[in-house]
Amino acid sequence: RELAPVTSTDMAHLLSDRLDDLQGLMLQDNSPRAAWALVSDENSLRQAIALALNQMSRGAYTVDQESVTADGKETDIKFRALSGYQATIELKIGEKPRSGKELRDTIEDQLVNKYMAAANARTGCLLVTVAYAEKRWQHPDTGLRIDRHLLQQMLSEAAQRAQQRLGGDARVIARVL
Repeated sequence: RELAPVTSTDMAHLLSDRLDDLQGLMLQDNSPRAAWALVSDENSLRQAIALALNQMSRGAYTVDQESVTADGKETDIKFRALSGYQATIELKIGEKPRSGKELRDTIEDQLVNKYMAAANARTGCLLVTVAYAEKRWQHPDTGLRIDRHLLQQMLSEAAQRAQQRLGGDARVIARVL
């Protein structure tokens, strides 16, 4: 068992730990990495990731998929702690035909503005999966072609700006898996 988060900061730490666990899972010999790389449908990948996150819960949270927010928007993956705090993961498959700008804008447009509005839901993450190391995006500011490492850097910077703008106990995370 694990202690359930009782603050928004606790929820952010828990989410970050679980994202680290997913990253670690991808490095194991028996990881689902190859199977997940074959999935091109976000709904199917969402189910697989939600299952993995649920198996890691140790009683600290439950995992929902496609839960509906107050304004009728559907989140991809949501953690819910017994304390009432929530964290949202917005999932994007990196191989889909999305620009670097579209992925970066997802942090503000979708994650922050739609899913993190409630006081108990001030933790969120944009999770971009990348199956092929050769994948490149165009950086929206410089126009340069960037790889997954530079995509991670760009998205992390956008998440930091969003978090600073929100202030308080809000936590915005971006991860490339």
